[in-house]
Amino acid sequence: MSYKTILTVLPNPETARTLLPAAIAVAEQFGAHLTAIHIRQLYEMYPGAHGAISLRVYDQLTQDTKRLAEETRAVFDEASAKTAATLEWREEKAFLAGIPRKLTQSALRSDLIVMSARDGWSGDDLSTSTLHDVILGTGRPVLMLPEDAQPAAIGRNILLCWQPTREASAAAHNALPWLKTADLTTILTIADSSSYSMEAETEGHDLANMLARHDCKTEIRHITRQEPTIGAQILKEARISGTDLIVMGAFGHNRLHDIFFTDATREVIRNTKLPVLFSG
Repeated sequence: MSYKTILTVLPNPETARTLLPAAIAVAEQFGAHLTAIHIRQLYEMYPGAHGAISLRVYDQLTQDTKRLAEETRAVFDEASAKTAATLEWREEKAFLAGIPRKLTQSALRSDLIVMSARDGWSGDDLSTSTLHDVILGTGRPVLMLPEDAQPAAIGRNILLCWQPTREASAAAHNALPWLKTADLTTILTIADSSSYSMEAETEGHDLANMLARHDCKTEIRHITRQEPTIGAQILKEARISGTDLIVMGAFGHNRLHDIFFTDATREVIRNTKLPVLFSG
């Protein structure tokens, strides 16, 4: 398994300047085809309705979205000229409510999606909107970069967050292209002091054995939570270990898993300074 088709989401030129260097570096590392998608937001007029926009405002908004697309494309073209990787520009149109669905349709055909921590359209936190829809709607791994991230390298020193759940298992397997080439992968398990058990302390050993059969270099770190939240503990461990990529499951598909994954996911999205590979 490798990443051969990568999709990066470029809602505006500012995000493009952050995401493209990292996305291109990943494409170069894995010999992948990189598609950059920009979605132009559409607007509707409702004559006579409360809050309807005038024709003048409609025309201005349409011109603004056209200019935004052109400026984003210019950043893409400049970056494309500096790499030997194969890049493709894709431009779609959708109303605001339809943007997550449009992204999901493209992401379904990709091995890896590279996105920002914010969506660039509504300004909402992606932990409850677009990122959630793309991860759970596609099952594909999503590499999320914080807004101010400029990583020199991704995937040399990996922190793999582990719980015996579907989401964490998906994250570990989806990260294999990076895990196989990393200098070290630390398998992190976190227990609450109130729920200590010998089984919890030995959790992660079977996963390490599985990864060793893929020639992955791993070590296991089991800790008792000391920070107020699981997400804060993950970020602390990432800082201590000099991590350049966090790998973790995202959100949850049932009530028990949702308590762990959604809270931890949102905490990491809001506060991480590092790239995070999410899987649902």
